[in-house]
Amino acid sequence: KDRSVIQGKKFYAYDAQTGEVIWEAETTGWMYSSAAVSALDGALYIGSADSSREGTGFGGKGKAGRFYAFRPNGTEKWHVDSDSEFGPSPALWYDDDKNEFIVARTQRGRVFLFRNDGSVVWERNFDAEGFGSPVISRGNDSVIMLFNSGSAEAANKMIAMDIKTGETTWSVAVPKSGEL
Repeated sequence: KDRSVIQGKKFYAYDAQTGEVIWEAETTGWMYSSAAVSALDGALYIGSADSSREGTGFGGKGKAGRFYAFRPNGTEKWHVDSDSEFGPSPALWYDDDKNEFIVARTQRGRVFLFRNDGSVVWERNFDAEGFGSPVISRGNDSVIMLFNSGSAEAANKMIAMDIKTGETTWSVAVPKSGEL
């Protein structure tokens, strides 16, 4: 077998009842996160590294990232490239009109809100490393993330952003690794 396949450059969809592989899709790089599944059309959203492009990746890998949307049959619906790996798991958000949006972030702190057609609603660059996946607030109006080292705005902070605009609504300092 192709070693890159073994190392995680394919995404597999399994039948929940039988464990049988339903389909597989090639990706341009490793995938570190879990997929989010659309309640509207069954699309699967997942991020990866992108070993085909040079960039400013996390952990010295020197690669960029690609975020994917796959249809339920395994064909690619859309993808978006960024300057860092999409390691954290995405979150899905539904507005009052039941429109679906995807919150995704890179390991270098770039945060996106995508429509389910792949267009970008907003994008923020916190320039702060970390793997913290986005969480949608109970009130369904904020997205909250944890950031590690990086810019003064985000380093060692938990930040809440207005889900509709991407603007920071609050931030709280958190202990650095090893300070607990």
